[in-house]
Amino acid sequence: MNSAPAGGGEPRGCDVADLAVFHGFLLTLFDDAQRWVTESAEAPPRHVARMTRHLDHVVAILHDHHHGEDLVLWDRLSGRAPGCVLHVDAMRRQHESIAARAEALSADVERWRETASEPERQRVVASLEALVSELREHLGQEENVIAPVAAVELTQSEWDELAEHGRRAVPRERLLLQLGLMLDALSPDDAAHLLASLPVPVRMMWAAFGVRVYRRQRARLERRSPSEAA
Repeated sequence: MNSAPAGGGEPRGCDVADLAVFHGFLLTLFDDAQRWVTESAEAPPRHVARMTRHLDHVVAILHDHHHGEDLVLWDRLSGRAPGCVLHVDAMRRQHESIAARAEALSADVERWRETASEPERQRVVASLEALVSELREHLGQEENVIAPVAAVELTQSEWDELAEHGRRAVPRERLLLQLGLMLDALSPDDAAHLLASLPVPVRMMWAAFGVRVYRRQRARLERRSPSEAA
Protein backbone atom coordinates (compact mmCIF):
# COMPACT_ATOMS: atom_id res chain seq x y z
CA MET A 1 0.00 0.00 0.00
CA ASN A 2 1.22 3.50 -0.81
CA SER A 3 1.30 5.17 2.62
CA ALA A 4 2.77 8.50 1.49
CA PRO A 5 0.68 11.43 2.74
CA ALA A 6 -1.74 12.92 0.23
CA GLY A 7 -1.60 16.32 1.87
CA GLY A 8 -2.01 17.52 5.43
CA GLY A 9 0.14 14.68 6.74
CA GLU A 10 -2.61 12.02 6.66
CA PRO A 11 -1.41 8.75 5.13
CA ARG A 12 -3.15 7.28 2.13
CA GLY A 13 -5.31 4.23 2.58
CA CYS A 14 -8.96 3.98 3.61
CA ASP A 15 -11.78 1.57 4.33
CA VAL A 16 -14.13 1.53 1.32
CA ALA A 17 -16.50 -1.18 2.56
CA ASP A 18 -19.33 1.33 2.96
CA LEU A 19 -19.48 1.78 -0.83
CA ALA A 20 -20.85 -1.71 -1.39
CA VAL A 21 -23.24 -1.22 1.53
CA PHE A 22 -24.61 1.98 0.02
CA HIS A 23 -24.83 0.42 -3.43
CA GLY A 24 -26.90 -2.38 -1.92
CA PHE A 25 -29.21 0.24 -0.44
CA LEU A 26 -29.53 2.00 -3.81
CA LEU A 27 -30.45 -1.20 -5.61
CA THR A 28 -32.97 -2.14 -2.94
CA LEU A 29 -34.46 1.33 -3.21
CA PHE A 30 -34.91 1.01 -6.96
CA ASP A 31 -36.09 -2.61 -6.77
CA ASP A 32 -38.75 -1.59 -4.23
CA ALA A 33 -39.77 1.36 -6.40
CA GLN A 34 -40.13 -0.93 -9.42
CA ARG A 35 -42.30 -3.30 -7.43
CA TRP A 36 -44.48 -0.57 -5.96
CA VAL A 37 -45.06 1.10 -9.33
CA THR A 38 -45.81 -2.27 -10.92
CA GLU A 39 -48.38 -2.92 -8.18
CA SER A 40 -49.96 0.52 -8.64
CA ALA A 41 -52.08 -0.35 -11.68
CA GLU A 42 -55.24 1.76 -11.79
CA ALA A 43 -54.16 3.55 -8.62
CA PRO A 44 -56.18 6.61 -7.56
CA PRO A 45 -54.62 10.06 -8.10
CA ARG A 46 -53.82 10.37 -4.39
CA HIS A 47 -51.59 7.32 -4.48
CA VAL A 48 -50.04 8.36 -7.79
CA ALA A 49 -49.09 11.69 -6.19
CA ARG A 50 -47.52 9.86 -3.23
CA MET A 51 -45.66 7.40 -5.44
CA THR A 52 -44.33 10.06 -7.80
CA ARG A 53 -43.01 12.09 -4.86
CA HIS A 54 -41.17 8.99 -3.71
CA LEU A 55 -39.73 8.41 -7.18
CA ASP A 56 -38.50 11.99 -7.21
CA HIS A 57 -36.72 11.26 -3.93
CA VAL A 58 -35.20 8.01 -5.22
CA VAL A 59 -33.81 9.73 -8.31
CA ALA A 60 -32.44 12.54 -6.11
CA ILE A 61 -30.58 10.01 -3.93
CA LEU A 62 -28.94 8.53 -7.02
CA HIS A 63 -28.07 11.97 -8.39
CA ASP A 64 -26.56 13.10 -5.08
CA HIS A 65 -24.48 9.94 -4.77
CA HIS A 66 -23.07 10.25 -8.27
CA HIS A 67 -22.49 13.98 -7.84
CA GLY A 68 -20.52 13.22 -4.68
CA GLU A 69 -18.35 10.73 -6.57
CA ASP A 70 -17.81 13.27 -9.34
CA LEU A 71 -16.59 15.77 -6.75
CA VAL A 72 -14.55 13.47 -4.51
CA LEU A 73 -13.19 10.57 -6.56
CA TRP A 74 -12.43 11.05 -10.22
CA ASP A 75 -9.84 13.84 -10.33
CA ARG A 76 -8.00 12.50 -7.29
CA LEU A 77 -7.82 8.96 -8.63
CA SER A 78 -6.73 10.10 -12.10
CA GLY A 79 -4.00 12.25 -10.60
CA ARG A 80 -2.63 9.66 -8.20
CA ALA A 81 -3.12 6.43 -10.15
CA PRO A 82 -2.42 6.98 -13.87
CA GLY A 83 -3.21 3.33 -14.55
CA CYS A 84 -6.78 4.02 -13.41
CA VAL A 85 -7.44 6.86 -15.87
CA LEU A 86 -9.24 4.67 -18.41
CA HIS A 87 -11.45 3.20 -15.69
CA VAL A 88 -12.23 6.67 -14.36
CA ASP A 89 -13.14 7.85 -17.85
CA ALA A 90 -15.47 4.87 -18.17
CA MET A 91 -17.11 5.78 -14.85
CA ARG A 92 -17.64 9.36 -16.00
CA ARG A 93 -19.29 8.17 -19.21
CA GLN A 94 -21.49 5.76 -17.29
CA HIS A 95 -22.57 8.54 -14.94
CA GLU A 96 -23.58 10.64 -17.94
CA SER A 97 -25.54 7.77 -19.46
CA ILE A 98 -27.28 6.96 -16.17
CA ALA A 99 -28.09 10.64 -15.69
CA ALA A 100 -29.79 10.63 -19.09
CA ARG A 101 -31.77 7.53 -18.10
CA ALA A 102 -32.77 9.20 -14.84
CA GLU A 103 -33.85 12.35 -16.69
CA ALA A 104 -36.04 10.25 -19.00
CA LEU A 105 -37.52 8.50 -15.97
CA SER A 106 -38.26 11.84 -14.29
CA ALA A 107 -40.06 13.04 -17.43
CA ASP A 108 -42.20 9.88 -17.43
CA VAL A 109 -42.87 10.30 -13.71
CA GLU A 110 -44.03 13.88 -14.27
CA ARG A 111 -46.48 12.76 -16.98
CA TRP A 112 -47.82 10.02 -14.68
CA ARG A 113 -48.24 12.60 -11.92
CA GLU A 114 -50.20 14.89 -14.24
CA THR A 115 -52.47 12.25 -15.78
CA ALA A 116 -52.58 9.33 -13.29
CA SER A 117 -53.15 7.22 -16.41
CA GLU A 118 -52.32 3.58 -16.92
CA PRO A 119 -50.23 4.10 -20.10
CA GLU A 120 -48.05 6.62 -18.27
CA ARG A 121 -47.59 4.24 -15.33
CA GLN A 122 -46.42 1.57 -17.76
CA ARG A 123 -43.91 4.02 -19.23
CA VAL A 124 -42.56 4.64 -15.74
CA VAL A 125 -42.18 0.88 -15.23
CA ALA A 126 -40.25 0.58 -18.52
CA SER A 127 -38.01 3.55 -17.67
CA LEU A 128 -37.27 2.09 -14.25
CA GLU A 129 -36.33 -1.26 -15.77
CA ALA A 130 -33.92 0.36 -18.22
CA LEU A 131 -32.32 2.53 -15.53
CA VAL A 132 -31.95 -0.27 -13.00
CA SER A 133 -30.37 -2.61 -15.54
CA GLU A 134 -27.71 -0.05 -16.43
CA LEU A 135 -27.23 1.02 -12.82
CA ARG A 136 -26.68 -2.54 -11.61
CA GLU A 137 -23.90 -3.09 -14.14
CA HIS A 138 -22.26 0.25 -13.31
CA LEU A 139 -22.28 -0.28 -9.56
CA GLY A 140 -20.70 -3.71 -9.93
CA GLN A 141 -17.88 -2.31 -12.07
CA GLU A 142 -17.32 0.51 -9.61
CA GLU A 143 -16.94 -1.92 -6.71
CA ASN A 144 -14.62 -4.23 -8.65
CA VAL A 145 -12.41 -1.66 -10.39
CA ILE A 146 -12.60 1.70 -8.60
CA ALA A 147 -12.99 0.77 -4.94
CA PRO A 148 -9.68 -1.18 -4.71
CA VAL A 149 -7.75 1.78 -6.13
CA ALA A 150 -9.52 4.26 -3.87
CA ALA A 151 -8.66 2.07 -0.87
CA VAL A 152 -4.96 2.56 -1.65
CA GLU A 153 -4.82 6.11 -3.04
CA LEU A 154 -7.26 8.14 -0.91
CA THR A 155 -6.97 9.09 2.74
CA GLN A 156 -9.76 8.18 5.13
CA SER A 157 -10.72 11.85 5.43
CA GLU A 158 -11.00 12.16 1.66
CA TRP A 159 -13.09 9.02 1.40
CA ASP A 160 -15.36 10.18 4.24
CA GLU A 161 -16.20 13.28 2.19
CA LEU A 162 -18.38 11.04 0.02
CA ALA A 163 -20.61 9.96 2.89
CA GLU A 164 -20.74 13.48 4.31
CA HIS A 165 -21.87 14.84 0.94
CA GLY A 166 -24.68 12.28 0.92
CA ARG A 167 -25.81 13.14 4.45
CA ARG A 168 -25.97 16.87 3.72
CA ALA A 169 -28.09 16.24 0.63
CA VAL A 170 -31.01 14.56 2.46
CA PRO A 171 -33.96 16.98 2.91
CA ARG A 172 -35.14 17.14 6.53
CA GLU A 173 -38.67 16.15 5.59
CA ARG A 174 -37.37 12.92 4.01
CA LEU A 175 -34.84 12.05 6.70
CA LEU A 176 -36.90 9.50 8.62
CA LEU A 177 -38.15 7.76 5.49
CA GLN A 178 -34.65 7.51 4.04
CA LEU A 179 -33.18 6.28 7.33
CA GLY A 180 -35.87 3.63 7.60
CA LEU A 181 -35.37 2.52 4.01
CA MET A 182 -31.64 2.21 4.62
CA LEU A 183 -32.10 0.23 7.84
CA ASP A 184 -34.52 -2.13 6.09
CA ALA A 185 -32.07 -2.66 3.22
CA LEU A 186 -29.06 -3.42 5.43
CA SER A 187 -28.05 -6.59 7.19
CA PRO A 188 -28.74 -6.54 10.97
CA ASP A 189 -25.05 -5.90 11.70
CA ASP A 190 -24.79 -3.06 9.18
CA ALA A 191 -28.06 -1.54 10.42
CA ALA A 192 -26.80 -1.61 14.01
CA HIS A 193 -23.53 0.00 12.90
CA LEU A 194 -25.41 2.75 11.05
CA LEU A 195 -27.60 3.52 14.05
CA ALA A 196 -24.58 3.62 16.35
CA SER A 197 -22.84 6.09 14.04
CA LEU A 198 -25.71 8.61 14.14
CA PRO A 199 -25.69 11.62 16.47
CA VAL A 200 -27.44 10.97 19.78
CA PRO A 201 -30.36 13.35 19.02
CA VAL A 202 -31.08 11.51 15.77
CA ARG A 203 -31.01 8.12 17.51
CA MET A 204 -33.37 9.43 20.19
CA MET A 205 -35.73 10.85 17.58
CA TRP A 206 -35.71 7.55 15.69
CA ALA A 207 -36.47 5.52 18.81
CA ALA A 208 -39.14 7.93 20.07
CA PHE A 209 -41.25 8.31 16.95
CA GLY A 210 -39.15 7.79 13.83
CA VAL A 211 -39.91 4.09 13.50
CA ARG A 212 -43.67 4.73 13.59
CA VAL A 213 -43.46 7.58 11.08
CA TYR A 214 -41.36 5.48 8.73
CA ARG A 215 -43.64 2.45 8.93
CA ARG A 216 -46.66 4.61 8.18
CA GLN A 217 -44.93 6.22 5.18
CA ARG A 218 -43.78 2.87 3.81
CA ALA A 219 -47.22 1.30 4.29
CA ARG A 220 -48.75 4.06 2.19
CA LEU A 221 -46.25 3.48 -0.58
CA GLU A 222 -47.05 -0.23 -0.50
CA ARG A 223 -50.81 0.50 -0.39
CA ARG A 224 -51.21 -1.24 2.95
CA SER A 225 -52.97 0.02 6.05
CA PRO A 226 -50.58 1.44 8.68
CA SER A 227 -51.66 -1.25 11.15
CA GLU A 228 -50.25 -3.92 8.82
CA ALA A 229 -46.82 -2.29 9.01
CA ALA A 230 -46.61 -2.36 12.80
